[in-house]
Amino acid sequence: MNRIFITIQLVFMITALALLGLERKDLTKARKNIFYYSVIPSLFFACSGHLLFGKRVRAAQGWDESIGTVTLERELGITQLSMAIIALFSSKDPQYIGSLWGIMMCLMGINHIFVNKKMTAVAIVDIAYGATLLGIYAKSLF
Repeated sequence: MNRIFITIQLVFMITALALLGLERKDLTKARKNIFYYSVIPSLFFACSGHLLFGKRVRAAQGWDESIGTVTLERELGITQLSMAIIALFSSKDPQYIGSLWGIMMCLMGINHIFVNKKMTAVAIVDIAYGATLLGIYAKSLF
């Protein structure tokens, strides 16, 4: 399961970087395209893992099956689904959801390191994709 996650997240990150490179003369257009073809799909991908394949995700992460773990994982999936739904209806201003998703990805990656007490591939991909999104979107917020 981790290999699937890592591969697909890398595809989202490469898509974002490729679109940024193709549209480097028009950053506004690049941000919108990245939002449509990387941010929104990655939000739906992330929430589907936690909401539809929770047992597999928990097993891949080494999480237990306690009611607390299951509840928190579903709430994470619901949060990601909520962001995806908002993103679908707020595509005129992609920098807020793009930045929020970037911050969340970085912090979740750091959390993987704290919890596992080592650098994992999931943590690296989370941080790398989150930093990519922050580099693209956060500049427009400040």
